[in-house]
Amino acid sequence: MTQRVENWEALAGAAIVTGQACFERGDHAGAIEAYSGALDALPAGERGPLAARLYGLRGHSRFIRRDLPGATEDYSRAIDHDPSQAEAYAYRGLIAYQTGKAISAVADLSAAIELYLRQGVAAGPRRQALAEAYYNRGNAQYQRRDYQSAVADYSLALTLQPDLLDALLYRGVARFQLDDDDGALADYAQALAHRAVTDPQRAAAHYNRGLLLRRQGDLAGAIAAYDIALTLQPNDTDSLMNRGNARAEQGDLAGAIADYEAALRLNPWIEDGFNICGMARMLAGDLAGAVEDFSRALTRSPQAVGVHFNRGCARLELGDLAGAIADFSAELERQAPGLKGRVETRERRAEIYNNRGLAYHYQGDLTAAIVDYGRSLQQLRQSGGLEAVAERMASTLLNRGVALRDRALSSHDAEARREALDAAAADLEQACALSPTTAPVARRYLDEVGRHMREHSD
Repeated sequence: MTQRVENWEALAGAAIVTGQACFERGDHAGAIEAYSGALDALPAGERGPLAARLYGLRGHSRFIRRDLPGATEDYSRAIDHDPSQAEAYAYRGLIAYQTGKAISAVADLSAAIELYLRQGVAAGPRRQALAEAYYNRGNAQYQRRDYQSAVADYSLALTLQPDLLDALLYRGVARFQLDDDDGALADYAQALAHRAVTDPQRAAAHYNRGLLLRRQGDLAGAIAAYDIALTLQPNDTDSLMNRGNARAEQGDLAGAIADYEAALRLNPWIEDGFNICGMARMLAGDLAGAVEDFSRALTRSPQAVGVHFNRGCARLELGDLAGAIADFSAELERQAPGLKGRVETRERRAEIYNNRGLAYHYQGDLTAAIVDYGRSLQQLRQSGGLEAVAERMASTLLNRGVALRDRALSSHDAEARREALDAAAADLEQACALSPTTAPVARRYLDEVGRHMREHSD
């Protein structure tokens, strides 16, 4: 061994002592400085466990300071110097998970697990590290939506460390995603019964119970679960929004709106929050309040899909026809132009065209209304499966039939009037044939159109 390497090893040893002392008192900048001093002096070509340890330790301090790119680089260098560095793989995998790189996370955590198992995990810190690696890999599997693998990893983590309650809670969530309601409820109950459960964990368990009970249709049970979660964590916006959803489904719109308002006061940037609140207000008959909420939603997310449509519907009911037309037109621009062949997209566009047609119709622009009703019918026909869209086609045919009748009655040209009446009769007859629900109204208009046709003949 050369004198230079010996001197560096002595320097590295001193840096580790200084760095760990800084780490223990929370001086991570000092720790990074100590490790960096030794690493900067690393002799060219020198590789091995000591350099790997320095990189790993500096990576830990950078990780705690949330310098994730720097920490990732350090863990990678630690692995380059010593491929048996299980901890470096584990932390690099954790960072990959935290930054949304689930595939890389699974790969690194799998490498860490293999190394821990190879090195022996009978008891102590290494057993705990293996349990945490399984837990973190379970989180990454969940992020990949591989819920079965997530359940398996959480179970392995719990085998090694039975009091790892977060693994128990997340296993319940993964089982919920797999429709294993009994397994999920058992996990939540076991977590709640544990002597070491914390209030945040207790709140999470009740919140997750609420999601499950609501899915099962037990709205009262779901609301009770959210009540407990909110007693423990009164400012939890997820619990407030979901309790609001359950109350809305139960018909308690006032309670739902109160929950949504409370959540949005705490965090005005909740995804789709103002849109959801606006829908509840619209159902409750507060159309002006709904328009305000939809407008707030669009201020926060101008390109959001669906919000212009909702505001357009509220404006249509309020009689703001120009505003409704503007909103429906804006929504058509946002309806996934690259996905025109998708059935759900066509059905949505059909609804928008129909509603814009109504706004034009009420405004007296019969030509624009008839064109939009036609576009709506075209979208429905192209969506396939007449049975599935029969009611909606009947409703739009009724609307176009009435618009054609109105055009006929406003025309002073006998030929144009006759053509419009014939077209109106054809639409109304189709509406009657397609839907027993629409038929009574369509027949009344059809009888009226028939009278006008007879008068015209006479």
